[in-house]
Amino acid sequence: MFNRLITLFFPLLYIINKVFPINRDRVLFCTKSGQFNGNAKYFFYYLIQKKAKHPIWKANDEKNYNNLCEEFGTNNIFLSKGFIGKIRYILNYLTAGTIIIRGRTDAWDLMRLGNRKKRKIINVGHGIVGPGMKRGGAIWNSGSKKKIKQEQKMRRAVSHYITSSDLMRYVVAAGTSVEINKIYITGMPRNDHFVNARKNIGSIIKKIKSLVRTNIDIQKVILYAPTHRDGNTTRFFPFDDFSISHLQNILIKNKAIMLLRTHDQQNKFLNDELGNFKEYTNDRIFYFSHFLLSDINEIIPGVDLLLSDYSSITSDYLLVDKPIIYIPYDLLTYGRGIHFSDYDNWTPGPKVYTSESFYSAIEQSLTDPIKYSSDRKKLKNFLHKYFDSNSCERLLGLINRKVQ
Repeated sequence: MFNRLITLFFPLLYIINKVFPINRDRVLFCTKSGQFNGNAKYFFYYLIQKKAKHPIWKANDEKNYNNLCEEFGTNNIFLSKGFIGKIRYILNYLTAGTIIIRGRTDAWDLMRLGNRKKRKIINVGHGIVGPGMKRGGAIWNSGSKKKIKQEQKMRRAVSHYITSSDLMRYVVAAGTSVEINKIYITGMPRNDHFVNARKNIGSIIKKIKSLVRTNIDIQKVILYAPTHRDGNTTRFFPFDDFSISHLQNILIKNKAIMLLRTHDQQNKFLNDELGNFKEYTNDRIFYFSHFLLSDINEIIPGVDLLLSDYSSITSDYLLVDKPIIYIPYDLLTYGRGIHFSDYDNWTPGPKVYTSESFYSAIEQSLTDPIKYSSDRKKLKNFLHKYFDSNSCERLLGLINRKVQ
């Protein structure tokens, strides 16, 4: 209905958008379904803490709105639901000097009104997609001419993109058909948290125990977080003769727990998917849904071992410098393909395809966490230019520059 109204009054709104007074200090955050996570979340926190600019978060549902208002107050949060909410959204968009989005469609309903030289629209991204990870921009290979044209319009509407390194700048440009002069290396805001949280690992473990409701002694945390499959369900423990009891014994021996985490495009932030994991969950293995914690970055510094495949979470985890086990069970058939075809050389950790290699890799990674450390460091230096906690500061500097 909202998009229909925009279309109906498009000529009028187009003109208003060109002449409406802009407040350069106003920064509007528009994310997928109003989700409070990732780079946008940590940059929002930064602006609040530094009392810089006037950050405003667009909440799409009442639960999210109430939670955010409780933490930040109503001056920085608004609900875009209902007629009044949509009007607030339009007014906040028209007056904002900067729009922060995470994905190409997050504010497209109003971005399609046209660009303004005085307004910056910055895509802070969802995750880094580099060597050994799924390719982005699949639409360019499989989309119709109409879809490709639409994608091009969406990308032209964005004035700035941020990324983490020189290599990633070229990967983003090549994979998404974005002009390279629109891509800036600031580092990713969520990564600031990894540096700042190093002194608070104990509180992270305490939070994990509270979320999964366990009182057992935990010395190691394993996160199993694969990416999604377009049109297919991601398989956990995709091995012949897999034994949950064998895995549980390994976890008991190492005083460890395992958190099973699906991609946000698979479970849609619902809790009812637990039924799909009942055969795996017990007092050592937990389904760690987005319902429990929407932002996985909060606990990454406290994770001792990551299990994944082609997910961008592996790029962030390199900053923690702890072991990664790769489970590329569908490497040859994965629909999106992989950046750089030499998967083994771009994935600094064991690749497992059988139950026995899976068990062995977990034992080895927990007892000898530095085995692949030099390989991880090499890839980290490719994917990250900065290892400090100043990515948010650099992003603010980008906003404060004169419009380019």
